[in-house]
Amino acid sequence: MRATLPRMLASLLLAVLLPVILPVLLPAPTALWAADVMLQDGTWVMNTTTNVVQAEIAGKGETVCLPRVEFLQEVDPGELQKALKEGVKRQGAVFHLYHDGLGRPKRIGNLLFSQDVYLKDLKMTYVGYLRSLGFRVKVSKKAAFEDPDYLRNVQGGAYLAEKHQPTGAAPGATPSDEPARPAGPGPAPSGAGGVSVKTAWDVMPAGVLPPAARKMKKEIEAKIREIKTRPYQKEIIQVDPVRWASGRMGTLTADGSIAGATVEGQKPALRIPPPTTAGWLTPARVQALAGQPCEFILFRSAAGRDLVAKGVYPLADIYFVDLGLTWDDWLTSEGLAPASGVVEAGAATGPVRLAVKVAEGTWKGLKAPVLAEVAFSAAPAGVLPTEILRTTPAEGPLGDAKAFLGRFNAATAGQPVSVSLLVCPDGKPYLELGQKRAQRVLFPRTNKTLAILLKELAGPAAPSAPPAP
Repeated sequence: MRATLPRMLASLLLAVLLPVILPVLLPAPTALWAADVMLQDGTWVMNTTTNVVQAEIAGKGETVCLPRVEFLQEVDPGELQKALKEGVKRQGAVFHLYHDGLGRPKRIGNLLFSQDVYLKDLKMTYVGYLRSLGFRVKVSKKAAFEDPDYLRNVQGGAYLAEKHQPTGAAPGATPSDEPARPAGPGPAPSGAGGVSVKTAWDVMPAGVLPPAARKMKKEIEAKIREIKTRPYQKEIIQVDPVRWASGRMGTLTADGSIAGATVEGQKPALRIPPPTTAGWLTPARVQALAGQPCEFILFRSAAGRDLVAKGVYPLADIYFVDLGLTWDDWLTSEGLAPASGVVEAGAATGPVRLAVKVAEGTWKGLKAPVLAEVAFSAAPAGVLPTEILRTTPAEGPLGDAKAFLGRFNAATAGQPVSVSLLVCPDGKPYLELGQKRAQRVLFPRTNKTLAILLKELAGPAAPSAPPAP
């Protein structure tokens, strides 16, 4: 009786205390719902980024966002993505999903949020797998939806470069696959406020981009590398063996000479090969061609200038604008036999490369839409102290030419200019009908070229003119 009494007291005490102790030692079935997370079976499909997972949960495709993962060491993003792709294949998983307190996963937009993921085949959590690869990582205690900046980047599809940098690294620190920047002050990264700009190709891992996009990315990168390594090449200026010059037809003579023709504002002596038919030139034919608008096709010499023989410019051809006929076409239409195989001595047989010589001077003004007067402080060889130069014509119509020239010269006269003069292979200035040619005229005060100013000041309602000296 004495032996059984202690056992009876112990049994009675256990019966009284057990209902109190068990709830403390063993959580009730509803305890998981009362916690921050709920366990949910599903399938790990793939990781989109280090912190975003594509999954199948309850038979639906879902995007699951993990808390911010910070790497405590430098990590090569490409090697990391390769390790994740090779190691974490499609498999069953248990997602530790945050819930809304009523047993439903918390959702913002198309995102679910998980504290971690247990990978059934690997028999470890996702964070544990990262650590098993040798990475030192720290997981934020905040859920992704409690970290507004992080959530905004995730929703924008950005792949945060700072995840692959040591904690505490300065913003804009260089990833391991780029050359390190020297310490100390230096030029700010590109982009407003020193923030580097990244494209989708920079921020998304290779496995996410479709094959066509990856191929295009590689081709563009290869082209950029080629351009960057290509040596600098300055502009190459060359002229053809012949040159077209607008004008009006003069008076023909039987030997093919043309008197009184107007070519680009001048009246040079011209010559065209006459037909082989005797007595070909009649007063009616002279009258029919006189004054016709033409394109005169001039030979160029081997040095690149307009070819001149004894003060006469031989012509390779003439195009009659109104008739729509070349010289040979017109002769044929008149029943005449054109001369063929005529070769001018000294004519260029191929393109001629020209050089550029820059000279500083003072702008005097335009004498015509394509003629400019410039006074040079130190005139190059073959250039007069004050020279009339041929310039590039304006892109569009100038309206009333006389009114335009007055307006333009009033706005620009007296300004300093830098003139790029064309020079032939023999070192002498390039000439067109005896006039030197300026490839470009720059007004340093406004940093505008003559072509730009012509465009700005053209038309009746001209914009504000450059400041007077």
